[in-house]
Amino acid sequence: MAANDTAQLSVIGTVAGQQHIHTLHFRLTDVTSTNLEPSLIDAWQSACRTAYRNMFGTADSPCQLYRAQQVCGSIPLRAPAEEAEVSPNIVGALTLTTQQLAPWLASCLSWRTAFAGRSRRGRNYFGGMSEEMVNGSLIDSSQTTRIAAYRDAVLDAFGPSGANPNYRLVVHSRKLADTGVDCTVSSTPITSGLVRDQLASMKSRKAGHGN
Repeated sequence: MAANDTAQLSVIGTVAGQQHIHTLHFRLTDVTSTNLEPSLIDAWQSACRTAYRNMFGTADSPCQLYRAQQVCGSIPLRAPAEEAEVSPNIVGALTLTTQQLAPWLASCLSWRTAFAGRSRRGRNYFGGMSEEMVNGSLIDSSQTTRIAAYRDAVLDAFGPSGANPNYRLVVHSRKLADTGVDCTVSSTPITSGLVRDQLASMKSRKAGHGN
């Protein structure tokens, strides 16, 4: 039974010269168990890929590979599904005219649920920032508008009342998860997303980090 299983979708690419992984989690709601991880990849491509590519410059390749895997629910866990993207959808869509910033600088999209606590909150970081996307320590409105468009595309398809009936966007907590049981405890439906206008940083992408 796949209903209420949780699947993780990873959009893998290369941005600012480093590997860039964008991760989302979904509750599988199809009781027929026919719309599983491979169909999740197709659904994200159809609903969200254009808005996602619009956040990155043409020099970056944010959509090289997709991986969808079951991370909670019925056992044995299903094998991950992978799909390589094809041209022209691999690269970003923005024509940028200024130099790129350091790879550890990013924008941030925060996801909210109906509940409090760190295990019920999520966030995504998007790299590939360029000088024209930043005004001092703030992200320029042109870029926050693009991020908001991506947020809206995700929620329109997979939010609480999203158009896709088979997947619902959730915050998944590995801390609360227990393999083999119902995932509704550890995967909380996302109700909204907040686009941060402050420039964020990610230590994991700093040069020499971990060496």
